[in-house]
Amino acid sequence: MSLWSQFKTIRVGKPAIEKVKVILRERDHLKKDETVAEQDFEIKLPSKTQYVILQDEKERTKAKLRIQATRTRY
Repeated sequence: MSLWSQFKTIRVGKPAIEKVKVILRERDHLKKDETVAEQDFEIKLPSKTQYVILQDEKERTKAKLRIQATRTRY
């Protein structure tokens, strides 16, 4: 499942860093949506694919994230 995608144009030779804040929420129809975990990431463009596990403090809820920043030429 893809939660977020973005295309960004950068110039050759200039460093590019994208800051992303990921929030994992629990949705319940009877209660207000509760934030389970959140984490900030700095993604250097381009970079290799990273696999990160985002989990709550009690380590009961986990989400596996794939962060991919590849180079595309037109």
